Parts: sequence; C-alpha cells; structure tokens
Amino acid sequence: LGDVARSQKNYVDAMKHYQRALTANPMDAELHYWVGSIELAQNNLPAASERFKKVLELAPHRQDALRSLAVSTYLAGDLEQSQKYFLVAIERDPTDWSSHFYLGHVYALKGMHPDAVVQLKIGLDSAKGAEIAPEHNRREILSVLGQSLAQIGHDDEAQEVLTKVLEEDLNNSTAHLVLAEISYTKRKHAKAVEHYRIASERVAKDLTVRDHYAWSLLKVNEYDA
Repeated sequence: LGDVARSQKNYVDAMKHYQRALTANPMDAELHYWVGSIELAQNNLPAASERFKKVLELAPHRQDALRSLAVSTYLAGDLEQSQKYFLVAIERDPTDWSSHFYLGHVYALKGMHPDAVVQLKIGLDSAKGAEIAPEHNRREILSVLGQSLAQIGHDDEAQEVLTKVLEEDLNNSTAHLVLAEISYTKRKHAKAVEHYRIASERVAKDLTVRDHYAWSLLKVNEYDA
C-alpha cells in the first residue's frame, strides 16, 4: 500500500503505511529507504539525511542510499560533505552518472570549473542510452557545462554546448548571458547585444555585465552611424 501511494505521489498516506510497516520491521532497510525518499521529496532534508544514514547502517553497500544521502546533503547546502559522499559513490560505481552530474554541479558552485567539466562530461557519456531522471534536466546539465567551459577559456566549446541548450530552450537566460559575455570578449558586439537583450533580467543584476552591455550597444551604434 505504501508503494502504491508513493507512486501516486500521495506522500502522506505512503508515509503512514511505511511507518506502520517499520513498527513491525524496524530493521528493514528498504522501508527506511522509502521513508527517506519521501522526506527528501518533501524537502525535509535533515530527516532524509538521517534516514539514509540509517539505511547505510543496515545495508552498507546500497548505492541508492549513498547517492540519496549525498543529494540530501547537497540540497541542504553542505557542498563539502556532499562532495565527499558523491566521490565515495563514484568510487564504488564509476558508471553512476547521477553522482557524476551532481558532483559536477558541486564543483561548479565551488568555482572548481575544470573538475566540473570533467564530471559533467563523464556523466553525459555514462548516461547515453539511459533515461535521465527529472532532477537531471539535460538542458540544465549542458547549461552548467557551458558556463564552466567558458570559465576556463574554452569559448568555442562553450558556444557549441550552449547553442544546444538554446535549441531546446530558446529563452534560456543563463545560456544567453554566457554567450553574450563570450561574444563581448571576442568583440562581436552585435551578437553580444542580441544575447544581452534576451537575458535582460540577469544583466540588470550584475554591474560588470551591465557595463559590457552598454559598451556593446555603443559599438553597435557606432557601426550603424
């Protein structure tokens, strides 16, 4: 009954059924895992983390529990600890593309862009032929990859990756902003202005980017004069 309710995203009823089952079977790692999964879905991150730790106490080799513990820690904002968990998960299973993706995000957030590029590329390669889970939206992965490539000066590859993002999401402001900055750096001001305009909300939040936009507009106007 718990599984049926969970599959229907009826988490309240699912939790009731699982908790009753746990009362009778407190050492059942599978039941603890599904309770943790519901807590994670409900964004109850501290409870989810503790639950997945319990699963690992009962079943130390469960890769899904280790990955879920890493995810709950990541979502709670503890990048250092989540990085450690994801690295262990990848050491156990180098083909665990989900952990590669998340670790790539962690590295990008920490400014470790060369490492982010490596992990995201491994994840994309490992996920070929697999159905990427909803939390690993392909556009988001490519967007982070494009940003990290741009950060390490691989502008041509970043442009190629971000162009793929725009093929699927024409108004993706992050992709437009990064492409605008690349175009600005290459003094392709007309193209930069085109991207800056679409990413206008993001441009307004960054003084440096606003200056670049203004300079590109000035150059375009000079060319048109």
